Amino acid sequence: MKRLYISLVVMALLALFFISRALDTVSTSTNDAIKDQEFGIYQRLIEGFSNQLNLTPSAELQSYFERLTDSYQIEGRLAPIATLALPAPLLNDIQEPGGLLLASETGAYIVRALDSHPSYLITITVPNPEVHTGKDILLTMAFYLGIGFILLLWLLPLTRRLNHINRTATAIGHGKLDNRIKVSRFSYIISLEQNFNRMAQQIEHLVAENKMLSGSLSHDLRTPIACLRFGIDAALDAESADEKDELIERMEQDLTQMEEMVTAFLQFANFDQQSKQRHMQKVNIQQIIDTVCRQTSVLAEEADIRFDCRTSGAMGEMTADQIWLTRALVNLTSNGIRYARGALILRCHATTNKLRIEIEDDGPGIDKSQWELVFKPFTRLEESRNRQQGHFGLGLAIVQKVVTWHQGEIKIVEPSELCGCRFVMTLPRR
Repeated sequence: MKRLYISLVVMALLALFFISRALDTVSTSTNDAIKDQEFGIYQRLIEGFSNQLNLTPSAELQSYFERLTDSYQIEGRLAPIATLALPAPLLNDIQEPGGLLLASETGAYIVRALDSHPSYLITITVPNPEVHTGKDILLTMAFYLGIGFILLLWLLPLTRRLNHINRTATAIGHGKLDNRIKVSRFSYIISLEQNFNRMAQQIEHLVAENKMLSGSLSHDLRTPIACLRFGIDAALDAESADEKDELIERMEQDLTQMEEMVTAFLQFANFDQQSKQRHMQKVNIQQIIDTVCRQTSVLAEEADIRFDCRTSGAMGEMTADQIWLTRALVNLTSNGIRYARGALILRCHATTNKLRIEIEDDGPGIDKSQWELVFKPFTRLEESRNRQQGHFGLGLAIVQKVVTWHQGEIKIVEPSELCGCRFVMTLPRR
């Protein structure tokens, strides 16, 4: 919003400056024209007076001049030329037609020497012209209309962007969750548009996860519920106590499986809420890798898997949540051990700006068409085995969420050394 405020202030100041300058130019030119016209009248008038007085005898100059001023209702006087102190260069100008225009504290006046009476000169006071024209109102109206027009030009793209946001929000409200605002770098509200798109992305993601959660849960609960119903019917028809005990034991296993399933689903549903409690701080990269390698080595030894941990580059520190990042890496290595036949490799390479972690196993691998699919929650590529082992397809989904929290990326690439699956995680260090 800072950009919006700055653009508004700049536009208002520019509007005031340019419109004021334009109107001042128009007003000044109009007043100058009126003044020039007024001075021109008095110059012609004093020239006529001098022509008349040049034909008048010296004894009658004063009386005749007074009659002229009374007749034309102007203010003037006839005085000796010695009473006017002028620099030498201006003394010749008072002899020119139209006289010489001078100004004093009381106002402007014109002086003209008499050709026939060189010792006298005429002085006529020029009143300040009072400009009363309809242009004053027009100029005032033009001032406000001009500011309004410029502000309208500024508001037009803003209202268009706001209407665009409104239309997109309406479309999202009607179920079109993939609608987004095309952000323009010239927009006044670019931060608002970016935040709106992030909010829409999160809404779409949450709605999709909720649909998938409800669909997967309802689908996966049908089997144990059917088994329970069958077990109850069988137990009611059982003739011996041993047979009933066996059926009850099976029903207890089905209930345990349902409980584990519901617990896993609820944990994943609350995973985003848990992300608000993450603590981002400077952590030692080597310490995290050592912790992951130590925990993975125990699991690998139990599964008779050869585990190799390799690091390169300057480890140093990075900004991360140590607990969640360690958990994500342990999940990833545990997944590799689960499917590895005999070997697992963890490679960590640190550069100035990024941390790259690779985990590669020699297991059966994953079909290339399913590389993106495995990171979606509740995805089980081998459903029967996952159910037996209590896995519900959430491990890699949790890893991807943790990587997203750290503004990183995780993907599957072609194996480089072993012939199984190779995960590559890239994280920014700051």
